[in-house]
Amino acid sequence: MAHTFETIVIEGKKIKVAIGTYGNDIPGVSLTVNVYDQSNTEGCYEQVYRLPSGSGINASAIAQNVTLLRELEPYLMRHGASKEGPRKS
Repeated sequence: MAHTFETIVIEGKKIKVAIGTYGNDIPGVSLTVNVYDQSNTEGCYEQVYRLPSGSGINASAIAQNVTLLRELEPYLMRHGASKEGPRKS
């Protein structure tokens, strides 16, 4: 499976929903929701959430159900997300 992603914007902040493989020969599908930091720069995330591959979460679902940033985390947690913390590449 190739790595794919979609980006949406909530209250001016970019949110990237990424789907791909784990890499390093680890089987399975990786699903992350990456909240960009204030710079909105690719690779600079103030929070990364990992979700189960069968969670049904995608960019469209988030856009339809979340209109405020403060609603994002509770929405993702209801769908089995775990917080991975900030990430900078």
